[in-house]
Amino acid sequence: LAEDAAKRRSAAQAMEASEREAAERAEADANEALQAAQRHLEEAEKASAEAEKAKQKRLEVESEVQRQLEAAQQAEREAAAHKESAERAQAEARAAQSQRVEA
Repeated sequence: LAEDAAKRRSAAQAMEASEREAAERAEADANEALQAAQRHLEEAEKASAEAEKAKQKRLEVESEVQRQLEAAQQAEREAAAHKESAERAQAEARAAQSQRVEA
């Protein structure tokens, strides 16, 4: 009877030890998974920040291109106005010269 009780106690202790080991392994696995998830989160946050920086840079470049385009268009308008003014002055000079020739 005592021998049976000792065997049952031994078997129960072995089962408890096995369950403890399994629980410890599960906890270690969970900790590893948590650490991996944290690393992935940090990498995702870093990639997101880099993407945001790239987006900002693209917007800055687009804004600068737009500014330069507007400046070029303004320069074209000013050049056209100067050309028109020069053509008028030339026509007026020719008219004045032909009046002098007639006089």
